[in-house]
Parts: sequence; C-alpha cells; structure tokens
Amino acid sequence: MWLTLYRSLARHRLYAILNIGGLALGIAVFLVLFLFVRFETSYDRVLPGWERVWTVERTVQFPGNPELPIPSSPTLAAQLADAFPNLVAARMTPYDTATVLTGNTSITRKLALVDPAYFRIFPFPVVEGDVATTIARPDGLIVSHRVAESYFGKTSPLGRTLTVAIDGTPKVYRVGR
Repeated sequence: MWLTLYRSLARHRLYAILNIGGLALGIAVFLVLFLFVRFETSYDRVLPGWERVWTVERTVQFPGNPELPIPSSPTLAAQLADAFPNLVAARMTPYDTATVLTGNTSITRKLALVDPAYFRIFPFPVVEGDVATTIARPDGLIVSHRVAESYFGKTSPLGRTLTVAIDGTPKVYRVGR
C-alpha cells in the first residue's frame, strides 16, 4: 500500500503537491477560524455569572470622523434599576492615560473608576482587605497584587496612599482596608 502511494506521488508530482497543499491550507484555515470563533464566544466566561452580564455602550460618529465612545449618564443605572427591579447595575469609566504620581516620578497607567456595585457583579478574589468598604469610600482604591508590589514592594499596601491624576487633576487615593 505504501509503495503504491509513493509511486503515485512520484509519478504525478504536481498533482500530489496541489492536493496535499490544498488539504494543508484547508486544515489551517479551519483551525484559525475555529480558534477565532472559540475566543470570541468564550472570552468573558471566566467571570462568575457571565450569562447575566450585559454592557451598555454608547458611541457617536460624525460624517468623515471615527466613532467616539460616550460615557454613560450617572443616572442610567438608577433608571435601569427602576425599570428592572432585580437588576444590579454598575458604571465603569475607563481611563487609558491616568498618571500615578510617586515622589518625583510619574507613571501613566490604565485604570477605571467604578460604582460600588461593580464588585457585586464581578466578584474578583482579593489578597487582603475588604472590597465593599473600600469601594464605598470616595477616596478608596483597589489595586492588583502586581501593581501593589510595583509601588509598595513586599510590604502590605493596605492604608497606603497613591496620588492619581485623572484629566490633569491630582487626587490622593487610599488603598483599601
């Protein structure tokens, strides 16, 4: 059987190359499309309760210009909660260019301002501290373990402060307890 296959491939080289190349290309395209679809349909499934999470995004586009995001109204969550009694709503305002000021240095970081209900919707695990108490305070700050180590070293970040400038206005935030 293998000898017959070899002889056939050796005798009709161009035909064999086209068939094997087409098969390889077809399998490669299938795998890439499969991985793309799998990623697009499962990226948020790591969140507990992912099937109940919906996002509201608003954009505006003027003719000849790119689409621009518009932050949602502060009253939108309350309006939605009035319309749907079992709804838990939270706003998240991302900032790609917030500046963290430490001593004589400043570092641009991505951060987000969130409503107190945010961590009821996304119960991320915390290393230490109480998320509910921290997020309820206007100067409360929750940081990841990696960010805490970069600013405070191996010491506990709880109760420590960071000065963050959002839109050019610096404000002191306290890492949660």
